[in-house]
Amino acid sequence: MASLTGLETTLRRWGLRVEVLNGGRGYPGRPGRFDPRGVIWHHTAGSLAGGPTASLQTCIRGRSDVPGPLCQVYVGRDLAVRVVTYGRANHAGAGGPWRDVPRDSGNAYFVGVEVESTGNPATEPWTPQMLDVCRRVMAGILDHIGQPADRLIGHKEWAPGRKPDPHSLDMGRERALVAELLRHGPAAYSTTPTTSTEEDEMPSVKEIWTSAESVQSAGSRDGRLAAGPIIGRTLEAVRDLQAKFAALNASVAEIGRAVAALSQGEKITPDELAARMEAAAEKGARDALSNSVVKVRVEVEDAKEAQQS
Repeated sequence: MASLTGLETTLRRWGLRVEVLNGGRGYPGRPGRFDPRGVIWHHTAGSLAGGPTASLQTCIRGRSDVPGPLCQVYVGRDLAVRVVTYGRANHAGAGGPWRDVPRDSGNAYFVGVEVESTGNPATEPWTPQMLDVCRRVMAGILDHIGQPADRLIGHKEWAPGRKPDPHSLDMGRERALVAELLRHGPAAYSTTPTTSTEEDEMPSVKEIWTSAESVQSAGSRDGRLAAGPIIGRTLEAVRDLQAKFAALNASVAEIGRAVAALSQGEKITPDELAARMEAAAEKGARDALSNSVVKVRVEVEDAKEAQQS
């Protein structure tokens, strides 16, 4: 029987920011059998006005008609991941059957992941950053319980006609993307967490390393001794910039949502305004990071010339 104990360690290996609630212990689960064999992706339908974690307390405590916890894992608009409980949660409700999961028994066999979202693509479309985090959360959980990507389903697939979540996503495509993540494993995220799946035009840490290695052939008896400090500073600087860029992306997305909420009545739609703000700020951040990488390359070239002279 699979267990969620230690899930936070697995999720961190996938480059995610993870907090275990209730002082690092997680909240007590619901009574009853819990043998996780798959994952259900939910959205909270929480309001934008409630902020990054609008529905978190509800997910912990439950509602008047359904006691909490209402999920095992919660993803906020701040892109942080919270482990709510290691045990059973009330999240699936009536539905099924699905494969080896009997009708109306989803809570016993599925890990529930609640993602903060209004559930309305017109007011809160999925951002690339949020989708990247969600896909890594799903991959990380499946990795932890030893299940393949085809054990990920949407709530709308467990309870078709009753539930719409996760809104506007093609779950077949999401399973294919999660399968690709599982095929490569978490190694790509082990040193530099990312919040975007979009390809960057700027050089990667690996590319900077390759450029710096050219110093080794600059004529020193042991090029690694001369290049080592430069390479170390180069990698440290680039990793720091990438981490700051990821944090900036999350902040910009939150600002964009806040301004969108305040822009009712303007000629421009809230989504258009938020999108323009995010695009402008992201471009500025990318330009700044690219300029920093150029400076690093200049330092490497200067060091190479110094060794040759």
